[in-house]
Amino acid sequence: MKWLMALVVIGLAACGSPTVSPPPMHTVHITMTLTDTSGNGITTMGTSCDGSGGYSDISQGSSVTLMDGKNNIIGTTTLQDGTTTDSGVTCDFTAEIPKVTEVPFYSLTVGHRSAISYSLSELKGDNWSVPLTMGS
Repeated sequence: MKWLMALVVIGLAACGSPTVSPPPMHTVHITMTLTDTSGNGITTMGTSCDGSGGYSDISQGSSVTLMDGKNNIIGTTTLQDGTTTDSGVTCDFTAEIPKVTEVPFYSLTVGHRSAISYSLSELKGDNWSVPLTMGS
């Protein structure tokens, strides 16, 4: 009987504890294009640019927040320096939110703008890239 107990203990030790795989993590890549044909909504400095007037909340350092479907914050970042290549008609910004876990639904806010919702399948289908446009 003692040898049977010893075999069971040795067998359990050899198996070890089950390993649990960590949940998949992704980086959300955000691009935002601000367009203003009126000439009042974008301020340029060489090839750098920022939103102005009604778009003043869209500039380098503006907050970007990603939340799950229950409004829990998943990640935050800020917009990088805006760039323009067409004399200030458009201003392009980028941002990344790393280590994003998979949940059924997400919402993304930039500056003080309304949240935009995405499903997990939409983000997966777009390779975790979110292209945003604003203005006219």
